[in-house]
Amino acid sequence: MLLGHCQQLVRRLTPSLQRRLFSTNRLALCTAHRQYSTEITKKTADDALTSSKEYLDNVERFKDIANPDENWVSHGFNPYDREDDDYHYHVFMFCMITVVMTWGAFILAYLPDNKMIHWRQREAYLELARREAKGLPLVDPNLVPAEKMLQYLPTDEELGDTDIII
Repeated sequence: MLLGHCQQLVRRLTPSLQRRLFSTNRLALCTAHRQYSTEITKKTADDALTSSKEYLDNVERFKDIANPDENWVSHGFNPYDREDDDYHYHVFMFCMITVVMTWGAFILAYLPDNKMIHWRQREAYLELARREAKGLPLVDPNLVPAEKMLQYLPTDEELGDTDIII
């Protein structure tokens, strides 16, 4: 279906616009594939030495736990001021957990019955009790008039030899 719409759109284009859009140069650009190397490059001895030296430098840096500012990682609120970052982080988490989750769940639990589920059930029980008290059948056989139902039922010719199980 989408292809048909695209073909109709291309047919409506002027010939000069068609030539510009579908020129061989543009087609070559669209169909060109990049060549990716599948070789796995191996680390040389120098790379391994450099990476192990960097690793040891990081180990030494993080051994100093007396200076917590050296190893501080921001929560994302203020990457330059630790106290401001911690303050905004704690306020945000308090608001999200306490206010949104706790109060949100409380509000959702005590919302009124906006889908009228309980009302429908009560109304059904009242109707059943009324019909039982009057001695009427629980469901009226003429709830939908037979004339209206007959127009939707198949005829005997349409049913043919189909078994009808009631």
